[in-house]
Amino acid sequence: MKRTQPGDGPVSQSMTLSFEAFYHGTSPRLLRFAYGLTGDRAQAEDFVQEDLRAMI
Repeated sequence: MKRTQPGDGPVSQSMTLSFEAFYHGTSPRLLRFAYGLTGDRAQAEDFVQEDLRAMI
């Protein structure tokens, strides 16, 4: 996942830090949930990455 740097666009530094905190706090649970749905770790990782990317 590419990190947004301050000055890269309309995203403020505080929003970037907030998203990073959200990502680190929720991604393990989201991955477990997606794995439970798919039964495939690679597909679960893809789903989580795509969904988190859509939030940006």
